[in-house]
Amino acid sequence: PFLAQFKITETIADISNHREDQTGDFGDEFPGYAWRSSIKDIESETIGSFAEKMKQINVSVTFNEEEFVYTLTTYWLVQE
Repeated sequence: PFLAQFKITETIADISNHREDQTGDFGDEFPGYAWRSSIKDIESETIGSFAEKMKQINVSVTFNEEEFVYTLTTYWLVQE
């Protein structure tokens, strides 16, 4: 969970440059751990046009070549 939250924070900090699914690892500090992130647009009749400013952020952290997977999803209001 800590590594997933770390990647969520990094993704939010650079959300304007995040274009498609991204992957990577945590280097020598956390050997065997990898991550995958994606940002998706939100569509919702309930919140209407407000949804246009919202993004769904997904981060999965895997260990030992996907033997273990932890996924964290959050929603972020993107303000210009």
